[in-house]
Amino acid sequence: MADKIQITVTPFENCTIYQELFKLVEEVGEVAAEFYNTDRKNAVELEDVYSIACECADVLQATINLLYILDFTDVQALMDTTYEKNLNRGYYAE
Repeated sequence: MADKIQITVTPFENCTIYQELFKLVEEVGEVAAEFYNTDRKNAVELEDVYSIACECADVLQATINLLYILDFTDVQALMDTTYEKNLNRGYYAE
C-alpha cells in the first residue's frame, strides 16, 4: 500500500464560489502548461519538476477553497470515500 500523505491547507476567505471555481480551472491549466513546456525540452531538470509541483499545490489550494465555500469541511471523509472507490477500481496494490 502506498504511503499516506497528510497536509494542512488554510482556505481563503471572502472569495465567491465562481472565483474559486475559475481559479481551480486556471490552476489545472497551469499544471498542463508546465508539463507541456517541460515535455518540449530534451532533458527534464529539477527546476521543471519543482515548477510542476508548485502548480499542483496551487490546484490543491483551489480545491480546498472550493470545498470550504461549499461548506464541506470534512475533507477526510470525502477522501476516505474516494479511496474506497479507487480501491474497488484496482488502483492500489493490496
